[in-house]
Amino acid sequence: MGKHNDYVYLLIDCKPQHYIPNVVKALKGVSARVLFKNHPELKKRLWGGQSSGIPAALLPQSVKTPRSKSTGTYRIRKNETVQALTMVEVSALLQHKAYEYRIYPDKKQETLIAKTIGSSRFVYNHFLELWNKEYEETGKGLTYFACSKLLTKMKRDTETVWLCEVDKFSLQNSLRNLSDAFSRFFKGQNEHPQFKSKKSPRQSYTTQLTNNNIAVSGNYLKLPKLGLVKFADSQEMKGRILNATIRRKSSGKFFVSILCEEEICELPKTDSAVGIDLGITDFAVLSDGTRNDNNHFTRQMEERLRREQRKLARRALAAEKRGIPLSEARNYQKQRGR
Repeated sequence: MGKHNDYVYLLIDCKPQHYIPNVVKALKGVSARVLFKNHPELKKRLWGGQSSGIPAALLPQSVKTPRSKSTGTYRIRKNETVQALTMVEVSALLQHKAYEYRIYPDKKQETLIAKTIGSSRFVYNHFLELWNKEYEETGKGLTYFACSKLLTKMKRDTETVWLCEVDKFSLQNSLRNLSDAFSRFFKGQNEHPQFKSKKSPRQSYTTQLTNNNIAVSGNYLKLPKLGLVKFADSQEMKGRILNATIRRKSSGKFFVSILCEEEICELPKTDSAVGIDLGITDFAVLSDGTRNDNNHFTRQMEERLRREQRKLARRALAAEKRGIPLSEARNYQKQRGR
């Protein structure tokens, strides 16, 4: 804790997976009265015990974060509300978790999903071409905000006014994905972004939560533009919904992956260890004497794999005799997805 004329610096120390703003968020609302009661030395350090002002919000300062620990420096000003001040270790963390469900859209909803996927692919490929041309001419690419302004103009153009028929968030997310792809490319994390193809076995688009447009209502899931879609409620959804990704697989089935933000508590440490010995008679023998039987699952799975591969080969021959491309053969794609 460092002293200054009108504020004091505080050092918040926590584990590497704890993000400093989450620590502040977990501790906000602490009153100055409770703060001074628990830390009577704080008033002396701040104003020598003579000021009647109230310490206030913790404002982040730009500091270098060591790899071993997440460390942030904050300062408290006068005459503002106190949010947090202590050395803490948070047990519950806000993390992202996805829940996938199968959905059963009707014919109109299937058509709208196909339009949205196609529009998202068109926007991605269109701005990828513009990005490449701009980089060749000027040596600099575009930005997400520049592409977003051009997208708004495209919606007003008579040739591309059909972009207004689909979910607007799906188009914006296509631009974000393109911008992130170029950012990773320039950092050397991946290859140059490629054009998307409509013949890809998996097609998808992502939409955002706004004004409760993504919600669960019984056996139906509310999605933007689609309305209520019947879905298989196979698992309980927890936390706050962030976005939803609708996928159409090569077999013709539709799935939705909902990303939620929820509190995931760390499991308690037991400070115990166990040794594992893999064998032939027993699958595994633990150091505490526990034995796991060898049920020969590998042999059973190999027999099943050979059987399914023969089915796949027969369906490929059937599609070839009928003159149907494998990318459009429903039976072949259905067997391939198994």
